[in-house]
Amino acid sequence: MADDDSFLEDEETGGSDDVEVGQKVGFLPAIVIKILQWLAIIALLIILIVTISYFMFQNLIKGTVTQPPQSISEQYSNKKEMYAWFNNLDTIRGLTADKPAKNFIASVSIGYVPGNNAVQQELLDRRIQIQNLILIHLGSKEAEELSISNAEKLQNELKEMIIELMIERINVVLFNELQAF
Repeated sequence: MADDDSFLEDEETGGSDDVEVGQKVGFLPAIVIKILQWLAIIALLIILIVTISYFMFQNLIKGTVTQPPQSISEQYSNKKEMYAWFNNLDTIRGLTADKPAKNFIASVSIGYVPGNNAVQQELLDRRIQIQNLILIHLGSKEAEELSISNAEKLQNELKEMIIELMIERINVVLFNELQAF
């Protein structure tokens, strides 16, 4: 049994790998060794987390199925068509049909299908006629009719009148400014 006791004593005293602070192991102090051990453990944990995250993300991407966008009826979509705009009309000033007459100011833009150079050229050629048409039409209205609440109705009336005047088709007429005072 004496042999067994000496074996246990060796195990308790000299068999440990832990280095205590203050001792010198090789050419580095024990504190530096401890710091390096912790840095190695932290670095391995970071590599492990990044690797797991990468593979999880790759599996998520493979699992998603992209569906083609479904066509939405124009009636239900809030998106309006894109137009090219003709803004070369002068600001139109005139008098209303009221007694006594009041002043009005209107600025109009005309929208048409982009790339249709024939419409653009005709709008340029008929610019004076269009301005006169707008002046006469708005001058035939009373001041209370030339309000923002009536703007959509006025825009549609002007659009129809300009369509009748032109050979090419325009799509929309919008007011940039409309005031009666």
